[in-house]
Amino acid sequence: LSIRRQRQMCIRDSLWTISYLVDTDDDNLIAYIAQQDLVNKVIDHMGSKDLCVYIPALRVMGNILSASDPAVIERCLWGNVLDQLTNLMYQTNHNIVKESLWALSNISAGPCSHIERLVHSEVFDRVQALTTSPNIDIRKEATFVMCNAVTGADFKIRTEIYEKTSGAVLRSFLKALRIND
Repeated sequence: LSIRRQRQMCIRDSLWTISYLVDTDDDNLIAYIAQQDLVNKVIDHMGSKDLCVYIPALRVMGNILSASDPAVIERCLWGNVLDQLTNLMYQTNHNIVKESLWALSNISAGPCSHIERLVHSEVFDRVQALTTSPNIDIRKEATFVMCNAVTGADFKIRTEIYEKTSGAVLRSFLKALRIND
């Protein structure tokens, strides 16, 4: 194997190992592992051109973003995770889009400051567009993101969401009521 390929395999295996470590309800463990330098490296790997690297990086990030500690999520937000998730939201692989939406739903389930960052990012418009996806799994995940955002937002952000989507957010919620799942 080439040195480059060996390095990629090492990165891949490391990322999968970290993803298993942070797949926990123990916020202390997630906070311990998710220090800023690691978060920045994971976010960088989410932008890799190599599928075998960015998929486990996305899983690590999704697991980190499931933490209840807002400080952990803020590390990711300051590391520009929203930019990397925006790029992944345009993948043709539905599982990658779905996993990216899951990560975003963890952000939108947080405090108003996190929701506001999401609403003001480029990824917000993509999430709204995906609430009408023909793929029901993607449509459900996108609706969860929007539902979390509206539920956790203050009045100002809720109004902004409504205006930014020209009311489409309400139509997507009404359509979601008809999903038999």
